[in-house]
Amino acid sequence: MKLNLITRATLCASILAVVTAISACGSSPRAQIPMPRPTVLNSSPSTASEMHITNTALQGGNVQMAASIYERELAAHPD
Repeated sequence: MKLNLITRATLCASILAVVTAISACGSSPRAQIPMPRPTVLNSSPSTASEMHITNTALQGGNVQMAASIYERELAAHPD
């Protein structure tokens, strides 16, 4: 009779442990995954950024690229 009581108590404790473990898994908050934001394509960069690229091209020795950007900016802003 004592063995049956101990077996029953062990079984109940095991079931309780399993139920507790399963319920704890379901109640934990899920990590918030941020939604991706669309990127903006800058098809018309500012004059300042164009001049920065031009200066960088000149410092790197790429005179052809710098001249091309200068010509394009001069055509866009003749004043």
